[in-house]
Amino acid sequence: MINYIIIENELKYCEAYKSIISKVMEKEQVKYTCQEFNQYNEKLNKVINDTNTFKIYLIDICLNSKKSGIDIAKEIRNIDFSSEIIFITSEDILFEMVFKSVHKVYTFISKHYKMEEILSHELEEIIYYYNQNTKFFLLDKKGDTKVAINEILYIYRETSERKVYVVTKNKKYPTCYNLKEIIELYGNYFIQIHRACLINPNQINMYNWLENYFILKNGKQVFMCSKKYKDNIV
Repeated sequence: MINYIIIENELKYCEAYKSIISKVMEKEQVKYTCQEFNQYNEKLNKVINDTNTFKIYLIDICLNSKKSGIDIAKEIRNIDFSSEIIFITSEDILFEMVFKSVHKVYTFISKHYKMEEILSHELEEIIYYYNQNTKFFLLDKKGDTKVAINEILYIYRETSERKVYVVTKNKKYPTCYNLKEIIELYGNYFIQIHRACLINPNQINMYNWLENYFILKNGKQVFMCSKKYKDNIV
């Protein structure tokens, strides 16, 4: 579940943000809610203090209230470091002040320059990584054992044992699926780079197609990289 929190004075922009959110979320299989505020109040305070849900805040800096958008963002970051904050404003000169004042701002968007296009792109990026962190790989067909997809480094077939293993940073898990089945089920998350190996592209630092190995972000070198599959890497 993603909770969108719009904090904005002008109704026309609230409607524009909701329209953009609706279009973006039509393409996603993720449930979401959307709430609107034009100032800091007790209801917004309760939303901020609910840290059990993932939130995306769309905040205007200049609000007709005692607390500015920057003040509200500071309140958010005092207790919530996981949710994302996007500032959308007509006051471009405040860009530097925002990043100096508030920790972990996702981005800053101008209301007057390709706002719909840029906001749509940024929301799609956030949702992509949200999905990566909340999706699971089922190790058996009953779904009794699973591992988070973002923790998987690569998947390979051990020829001598005729088994397929899922490799994470700390462990190697056997799975009942063959590589073809894994591609069919999880092809959006893994790329085949060898007849016996699939990789999580987010975990790779380098491919060496001449010497048939790839290097993981943890520095480990794995010799299962074939130039036959080079075109799979965009």
